[in-house]
Amino acid sequence: MKKDFTLEVFAENNFNILNRMINAFNRRRIRIKNLTAYEMEDDFHTGVARFVLYTTRENMAKVRAQVEKFIEVERTVLHDGAEAYFDKTGKTAPGR
Repeated sequence: MKKDFTLEVFAENNFNILNRMINAFNRRRIRIKNLTAYEMEDDFHTGVARFVLYTTRENMAKVRAQVEKFIEVERTVLHDGAEAYFDKTGKTAPGR
């Protein structure tokens, strides 16, 4: 069953890493509901991309493993649902 997942990706602040991640999602037909990307305040060489994705758990596990294999990626954090995204950005979730 499809549902929302929040995937946080910590990676080198490289100009093509975001494009490569989006291509990985598109190849697996994963819907990107929301995307926030920024560089770390204390280290401009590191950036964070936070995605709210709509897919199955199996598909999410596969694409997460694929993204973690990218050389620039330091680590990923996966949360069920979109609440983690809205809690960290300070926005309110739709329907709340």
